[in-house]
Amino acid sequence: MTLFPQIQKRIRNHLNGGPGFSTRTRQSYRDFISGNPTPFVELLEDFFRHRATRSLADADEPTLVTVIELLWFEEKQCAPQMRLLADPTKKWGDGRHAFVDIFVGNSQRQLGEVNPVLIMELKNVSLLSLWKARQQFPRGKPNSNTQYNPILDEVREATEDQLLDLKYTFEEKSRQWVTLRVKDTLRAATAQLDNYISIMLDGQGGSARRGVFDQRVLCRDGGDDVLCGYVIICVAGTRVICRHTATRATEYLYTRSLALRVHKLKGLCVGSRNLYGGMAWKRTTN
Repeated sequence: MTLFPQIQKRIRNHLNGGPGFSTRTRQSYRDFISGNPTPFVELLEDFFRHRATRSLADADEPTLVTVIELLWFEEKQCAPQMRLLADPTKKWGDGRHAFVDIFVGNSQRQLGEVNPVLIMELKNVSLLSLWKARQQFPRGKPNSNTQYNPILDEVREATEDQLLDLKYTFEEKSRQWVTLRVKDTLRAATAQLDNYISIMLDGQGGSARRGVFDQRVLCRDGGDDVLCGYVIICVAGTRVICRHTATRATEYLYTRSLALRVHKLKGLCVGSRNLYGGMAWKRTTN
């Protein structure tokens, strides 16, 4: 069974087992938009709580993105991998574009009010990487899932400060093994998110202007939306750290376009009807 059907089945089980689950998902969105992420964090942790250990071992960021998008599907406000034009002087694939993990529009916006929108940077610290950080030779793997149990018990009982102090080990693309603490990842993610928000503050991007460059997100002059940055770190597929890192006032209105979109899996192309009724196509990878 592939990842997406697994997550769909998990959500169906929640819905079948508890009629209040849908209400919780809607309320968690409204609370988050209002500045209270706690119900959302509790919902995510509850969602992951009953997963099998083997599925927690190497859970990754795409899993987290998919879960958030499905939990808030009814709001139709999530735009994963929102593209930004970061540096118009650079070439495609060489830093010209940047991608926000998830943009979340505001379905509760009110005329004449300052309306927040969410900019999320997601990070994942897998259970396997925590296990590797405690081994003399990180290339190895556990002989059985029971070897993860002491780490899971520790993570479930840890305070947030204790979670941030945990070490994890992973292999870089250069095939070098690197050991970091979770708090190192939080600092790096915060800097990354600050950069994304600074680009979004320039409004709509163009061929020679940096800014929002994604057909799914409309950026219009004359607004006063507030960009609220959040770093979300999933630790061992069990605990969730959520940090509010930035609040920046803007002169723009950022909205999630609900126009017809066609997704092509090959090439990751997205088509959406533009303001003039035509179909505009773009590639969503850098």
